[in-house]
Parts: sequence; structure tokens; C-alpha cells
Amino acid sequence: MGTACYRKHLSWVHNINCPAHFSISYDCSRDNHITETPLCMKFYCIIVTFNPDIKLFTKVLNSISINTKYIDIVDNGSSNIEEIRNINTDFNLTCLTENLGIAAAQNIGIKAAFSHDADYIWLSDQDTIYSSKFILNMCNCITELKQKKINYSVIGPCYIDSLKNKLIPFIRYTPFAQEIIPNRGINFVSQLISSGMIIPVSVFAHVGYKREDLFIDWVDFEWCWRSEQLGYKVVVYEGETIRHALGDKVVSFLGKKITLRSPDRRYFFIRNSIYLSLHSNAIPIQARIEIFIKTFIWMFIFPMASENNKLDYFRASLLGFFHGLTARLGPKSE
Repeated sequence: MGTACYRKHLSWVHNINCPAHFSISYDCSRDNHITETPLCMKFYCIIVTFNPDIKLFTKVLNSISINTKYIDIVDNGSSNIEEIRNINTDFNLTCLTENLGIAAAQNIGIKAAFSHDADYIWLSDQDTIYSSKFILNMCNCITELKQKKINYSVIGPCYIDSLKNKLIPFIRYTPFAQEIIPNRGINFVSQLISSGMIIPVSVFAHVGYKREDLFIDWVDFEWCWRSEQLGYKVVVYEGETIRHALGDKVVSFLGKKITLRSPDRRYFFIRNSIYLSLHSNAIPIQARIEIFIKTFIWMFIFPMASENNKLDYFRASLLGFFHGLTARLGPKSE
């Protein structure tokens, strides 16, 4: 069983019984000024890490700690875990002994949030830096949604792709994919990225947890689709913006900027998009056909656009396509 260590100024921490494959420890070194949030809302931030850049991740943690004192890092077997432990910010650290994928890690954090009586769960990646008024602005959105009696599952900010320095449009399926640039205030879309998601805890009882068999990529989209299918609204709030990298690097290909990730990440992207296009009934059939066709095209564009490792990209894309067709999910397998 895992062990829990209690520190004085993390008074919200309780002992947690943990499965054998992970343990919990706490790094507690200083008190931070926390931005006050209205309506006594308790925001519990869950950050999934995997070999983060420590200098950047320290900035991420500092930006989050200004907004809330409830921070839970779920680490997916990082090789630099001791450097994460030594960051001079207050947080809970859940150490997994292997990479279980982003969905499983998020679910572990979500379940921990329940035991801490959280009102809202705030999901974050390891490379997103937030403004000091992030939660305050999102609270304004929550207040407006309550006043208008809108039944929502999740809210998220606008975001700028830090690699392209460009505001990224959102997608709404009507029934084909329609790109949406948010207007002032509240906007309804079909999907959000996980970083910056704010989810009422009560929603999970109806929508369920993240799908762990997807492992990574499309996990956040699929959860949004399920919630929308159940009658909830997926909301983007124009009053807050974050910067987030949507890949590892940008290359030019046929006059367009293409975002590249590693061949392994391309495998999951291709596999899960093909699988969901064939099996998800949470979005219109027209949207599923569109996703399938676009993914098939991207299978060939990614290898051609890569500056090196073209064969690795092509193999990963083909394997992902085959595994998507045959519903072979979970961690990558040959």
C-alpha cells in the first residue's frame, strides 16, 4: 500500500489508501498568496507529468499555486522524479511506477479530489502557464452559467498555440466539423483540450471517468463528446486565454505549417482517431466519416512533412491505423 505524509500547512491533505502500483508523498516548503475565489468554491488542480522540463514546470506550478492551494501531481513514471519532488512549491505528489497513460493518471487524481471535498476539478498539462486571475475569471464564467441556468459539463479558456503563436479555433459538430473563433463571453463547442479544463465534481457521476484504454490523445475530446451526448454543454470562455504547445515543433510543408510530435504520439493520434471514428456514437456519423478521411490523409502527410525519421513516422502511422481498425487499445504494442 502507498503511504501518505502530512505536513502542517497542507491542512487539506488526508491519508489515502493507494493501490500497490503507486504511492503518495508531499513536497511542502512555503506558503503562497492565493487569489481569492468567490462563492467559497474549492478548485482542485490535477497535473499529469511525464519527464517534464523542470525549469518550465516550476513556472507552471507557481502560476497554479497563485490560483489555488489544492494541487495534486500524478507522475507517470518520470526519470526525473527527484527533481519534481524538490520543486519549492506546495503540492501532493502521486508517483506511479510505470506510465499508465494520461487518462488513468487523471482518473487517479480525480478520485483523490473526491476525498478532499473538491467542488471543481482543474486539469492541467505540465507545460501550461496560467495568469494570476485564471480561476477568478473562470469563476465569473461559472457565475454567468448558473445565472442563465445552463447545464454544463466543463468550461475551458481560449488558447494560443505557443509554437505557432496563433489563437486556435475550436470545433463544433453541426453535423460536420465547424471551426469556431469564440465570441465575447460564453461559447458552446463540441470538444476541449484537457489543459485548463474546469469540471464540476458532480458531473463525473453522470458522465463517468476518462477512458483509460485510449491511453493518450483524444481522451479529452471523447469525454466531452460523451457529456454533450448526455445533454451537457461544453463551454469555452472568451474571458480567459492560456498559451499551450500543441506539439513538439512546427515545420513547413507545401506552404503550410505542420505541427509534429514524436512517432509514438503519432501512433496514438492515428489509432484513437480511427477507433473513435468507427465506434463512438457520441458525435454525428457525418463527423465520424470526416475524422476517418482526414486521419487517413494525415497518415501520409506526417511522414512526408517530418525532417527525419520518415520511416519511423510511416510505420507508427500504419500501425496506429491497423490497431484502430482492429480496436487494439491500451499502451502501444507491436
